[in-house]
Amino acid sequence: DVRRADIASTTKDLGAYEFNGVPNSLNSLSAANTFSIAQTGANFTVNGIADATYAVYSVNGSQVATGVIKAGMFNMNANKGIYLLKVNEQVAKFSVR
Repeated sequence: DVRRADIASTTKDLGAYEFNGVPNSLNSLSAANTFSIAQTGANFTVNGIADATYAVYSVNGSQVATGVIKAGMFNMNANKGIYLLKVNEQVAKFSVR
């Protein structure tokens, strides 16, 4: 089929390439953080952050909470799911079970 040969001859195989930009996966965001998150009920402990403002986002990008981390702790009532915590321009993912 001539049409199929024309299509095949115009496609480009990119093969393997190196990416030197900023990765955008959730795992790569949390890997560079200097803090971690632990949960007990509605209480969250942020290890590595004593006092700072924070914002919590759902995975669809909606902001669901903001406040101040005091003595490494904050309180948030949230539904089960995966969330992103942003503190001091750092972001880490965590889950509520």
